[in-house]
Amino acid sequence: MGKVNVTIMDATGNKEQQATLPDDAPVKRILTKLIQMMNLPMTGPQTVTANFAATMTTSSPVPVPYWWLAQYGWTNNFETIVTNAANANGMPWWAEYVAGTDPENPASVFAITGLLATRDGDNIVTWPSVAGYVYRVQYKTDLRASGWTTVAPDQAGTGSPLSVSVSLTNGPQGFYRVVVLP
Repeated sequence: MGKVNVTIMDATGNKEQQATLPDDAPVKRILTKLIQMMNLPMTGPQTVTANFAATMTTSSPVPVPYWWLAQYGWTNNFETIVTNAANANGMPWWAEYVAGTDPENPASVFAITGLLATRDGDNIVTWPSVAGYVYRVQYKTDLRASGWTTVAPDQAGTGSPLSVSVSLTNGPQGFYRVVVLP
């Protein structure tokens, strides 16, 4: 079971209360408890604003919500699992979260799935996408060199495979990568 960090503030901004509660707690129960903790007088209908934020890992290169790990059966040791545990396809859990892939499905991977050289000298790069994600295709001629060159406009994920056609004048050898943008 995951946890939710909750902050509640009175309308004047003078009183604030924070709490960490189970993620399955009913909102009415959460608000009632926080209002009691703040000792706010409630003599009639009032407006209360609450901001909810997921508890996130801090040990991984990218913060991963505890709720995301919990949906795959993890209930503790989130900081260890997110960086150290390999899943069905060998990727760390944080990388699966970033890529939008299913860590329980060995076939759900984020990788270039096609590279086709055309007769006119272009290369067509293809990869799977997830709706709501944005991807960038990059290229370099030497893996030891620093920096990658972006070779196409960023592409919005659709849930179907994406492709870009790249014209290169840098010579026959090169390396491609597709990056998931935050």
